[in-house]
Amino acid sequence: MAPTIVFIAGANRGLGLGLAKGLTAKRHLSGCLQATYEEGIKQSAFDAAKEATNYDIRHLDIIIANTGIAKLYPLVHSSRTSSGPIYDHIDVNVLSAMSLYHARRDMLQKSTRKPIYAIMGSGVGGLATKCGTWKIQVYR
Repeated sequence: MAPTIVFIAGANRGLGLGLAKGLTAKRHLSGCLQATYEEGIKQSAFDAAKEATNYDIRHLDIIIANTGIAKLYPLVHSSRTSSGPIYDHIDVNVLSAMSLYHARRDMLQKSTRKPIYAIMGSGVGGLATKCGTWKIQVYR
């Protein structure tokens, strides 16, 4: 059976690095390619896709968009919070994941398996919460 080809954005540090090491240690991955990808910069997703083809990678089975930041937790009623940092979070947590999908969609559609696109991110800047806002208070 052919190996599963996985692309993990942000595999150079944090959760992405831990995920890549864990998958490699369990032999779910045969190796990792470090592609240059700067979250929040739309063109970077397309450049990383081109870089993968330089290594004869023609399809992807799984893409994990590990594109999340959480630098602040503003309250809506706070008058001290400017919108700039909030837009930074939306850019990285939402738009970056969308850009990555659009840049890699053709490679994902070439998968001979059931292709998977998964998003890992922070609660700040996301479009919805998985478990409801009441559980978020636990992490404060």
